[in-house]
Amino acid sequence: MATASLGSSTDFRYPPIHAFPPFYTLQHNPVSRGQQLSQWRSLILDYCRHHRIFSLSPLPTTFDTTANGQMTAADPHKSLFANQAIQRALSPESIRQILADLVEHKQAAWEEQLTGASGKAKGSNGGSASAKAYIYWKTPPQWGDAIYEWVMATGQNKSIMTLFELTEGDLVHEQEFYQLPTPLLRQALKHLSAQGKAQIFAGTEAEDGQGVKFV
Repeated sequence: MATASLGSSTDFRYPPIHAFPPFYTLQHNPVSRGQQLSQWRSLILDYCRHHRIFSLSPLPTTFDTTANGQMTAADPHKSLFANQAIQRALSPESIRQILADLVEHKQAAWEEQLTGASGKAKGSNGGSASAKAYIYWKTPPQWGDAIYEWVMATGQNKSIMTLFELTEGDLVHEQEFYQLPTPLLRQALKHLSAQGKAQIFAGTEAEDGQGVKFV
């Protein structure tokens, strides 16, 4: 599985609804709002998959990242959540509500839900203006399956690898899970552990020093 290259916003094909001004104001009518949120969910998943964006935040001042704190080549707040051609953009509160809807539909998770840290973003409908949501264009189990497929194909089973090696090592540069954020990686490994395919060992250094043995 080759890593998708980071594209510019110009090579991503937006649906026609992205050029429709009312799309940037959340509707009050329950039926219309439900349809609108469904369209936003599909667009966000497609956009993040195309650009390999792993997390989004309501505010542009909170960096949206591909992985491990690196800024993306595409700026979602100037392209995904806005259309300069029609001078329309979602408000931070609207973005927060859309991200909360993704979480509610299990297509994303607030950072605090994955890390277990206490914070403002608790529950599927939570999330503060500064909250970060990890976007599930692949779910943690799907990431786990992709990692295990690579492990078996390359003969890495029975070996112990650090979390850093799994997402930043030389062997994984061409893999789709390259630079997968640690919270998503941990959830993926928990999935493999529950299936008896991996054993997780505590590290003695930073969190990325934690190791995993594939069986």
